[in-house]
Amino acid sequence: MKDKCKESVEAFNEDRHNFEFFLQVYVERRENHDQEILDNFETSFDHFPQKFMYLEKCVVPRFYTVILERLLNTVNTKIQPVQRVELLCLLGHERRKEGNQENYKERMEEVDQIHSTNPKDFGTNPLSEVYFLNSHARFLSDKKDFKESKRLQQVTETALEVCGEKLGEHPETAATRLLSGIIAKRRKERTEAEHNLTEALELFKKLLGKHLMTAQCLKAIADLYRFLGRGETELDKCLAHYKEATEMFEYLGMGASKEIALTLKNFGSCHMRKGNFSEAMNLLTQANRVAEQELEKADHKWKGHPDQAKDVMLEGLLMGKRLDLPIDNMGNKDVVREFIDRYPETFPETEFPRNVRANTVPQADKTWHKGPKHVKPRIDAERPGSTGYGAWARSSSGGMGRVGSAAVAASEPDSRSSENRFSALAEENPEEPRKPVSDFGRRRPFQTGEQEKALEAIPAETLTKNIEFGLEQADSSSQHFARIQDELRTLILKKKARNKDVLKWIDKNVSAADAKEASFIRALVTVVCEDTMDRESGQCKCHYGRLRDRKKLLQRYIGDNTDLELQALYAVQALFVQLDHPPGFIESYFDSFYGNEIVTKETFNAWESSSEEQRGKGLAVTACSEFFRWIRSAAEEPGED
Repeated sequence: MKDKCKESVEAFNEDRHNFEFFLQVYVERRENHDQEILDNFETSFDHFPQKFMYLEKCVVPRFYTVILERLLNTVNTKIQPVQRVELLCLLGHERRKEGNQENYKERMEEVDQIHSTNPKDFGTNPLSEVYFLNSHARFLSDKKDFKESKRLQQVTETALEVCGEKLGEHPETAATRLLSGIIAKRRKERTEAEHNLTEALELFKKLLGKHLMTAQCLKAIADLYRFLGRGETELDKCLAHYKEATEMFEYLGMGASKEIALTLKNFGSCHMRKGNFSEAMNLLTQANRVAEQELEKADHKWKGHPDQAKDVMLEGLLMGKRLDLPIDNMGNKDVVREFIDRYPETFPETEFPRNVRANTVPQADKTWHKGPKHVKPRIDAERPGSTGYGAWARSSSGGMGRVGSAAVAASEPDSRSSENRFSALAEENPEEPRKPVSDFGRRRPFQTGEQEKALEAIPAETLTKNIEFGLEQADSSSQHFARIQDELRTLILKKKARNKDVLKWIDKNVSAADAKEASFIRALVTVVCEDTMDRESGQCKCHYGRLRDRKKLLQRYIGDNTDLELQALYAVQALFVQLDHPPGFIESYFDSFYGNEIVTKETFNAWESSSEEQRGKGLAVTACSEFFRWIRSAAEEPGED
């Protein structure tokens, strides 16, 4: 019935204890094979998933899962295959949200086996058939296995067909549209996702009005704009949908329930991206408070994390440094100090001074605007000893003398060639020498006096020759990979060569040994990123379709080598710094690298914890914090269901 959700929630809450007591008695008597309870409540399993999904939103997770487990033990597979499948799907769904992937997999494999051996039972019950298909589609999607993509598409299409032919305008049809939209969003099929989610929202509003599922659908649409949106306009749409969803939850009396926790979390993250740090902190704090009150398990996937608040604070402080605004000059300095003092490992005194009124931003770290449409990239060559993009571009280990020019060329829309632009940048620091990078710094530090003694033992002539040889080797290596990168840029960016032609050129001109060098991988990844940037509406993000078309180039030379995967991520990080941290840039490329199986989850974690390539690392980690939370989750956010 339309617009009855609030009334139902209020009625349940008023008599919650009696409902919970009845459920416990009912299950206990079923376990004892009480014929009276079986006869009197024979219809209790009619539309069972819909009844229990409503119950799930009103009680705490632990109570709910215990009831499901006990009910499952009373259902015989041979006599009640449909009911057992429905219970298994509900339980699997809960285990997935908890992060218990092994148990989830076991449940869904049993579901598939029972369904395949009892087709007639499901054929006469379209509602149960659709619920099975949706649960199966979710399971296939959660596997994140591209080999299952065709099967996943068939299952989702079948579910929509059954809805159209046998259910018509039914809440389960809307739920199927909702899930299909979420799965399309995961595949980065924006048009399909938007269509299905819009259809679902219209149907929910028509059939249910102001309802929990309507609010969940609003959240799903906001998630779509948040993950696949382009530009400020769609970020505003994202905020508007989260706001409407939050208001509907509050209207229904669910403003302090677990159902709103994820919406608040994502709403806060969206405000963080917009730069509204105060509002973001308020929402994330509220989300964490709700989760702590409503969810018993400390590791439940719905719970908020202190890391959310840390991310907001870190981004705000980094922005303050870029604006030359010390903590002492911030309006809420006392609150800021109190917070960061709780997490000294994240906000060390050396990096974030608590009581320093002097300029906190080194001159070389500042960015400046060349015009209203673009930002001039940073030049880390101004700082001796820099370990950033320019440093590895000049080093023997990074080995690409002109890699830095790749990002510069891509970001400055003028008529000069990339080589001339690089020369112009180099002229700004004509006196800085090229410095070879060795592994000397990784060895045990010299004790007092050791270094002087070691150097005295080496003849001056030998020492001079070794230094000159090292410089020549570094410069030669740098020029070699710079030429390779220039050729790749010509092939890929100018000639728009197909993958097979690029592969043919590399096989002919790059030795097998060089193709496994970090310098080559960085050069290749940089050029591929330049080729796949989407710069519409003033943004700078990965174009998923173009990256998917080029993924074979990266997979061919990176393979399953985790060291080379790490070099690929360093290249993206360096480009992110050179382009002056465009919003959504690094997250979109990391998401695409992961989704296209170019880089593994383990390598992403290694990049995050690595102490190398620290130039811009803090801001890079913050910029892709949502991505890391996503890959660490055992499943998609449960609020999508």
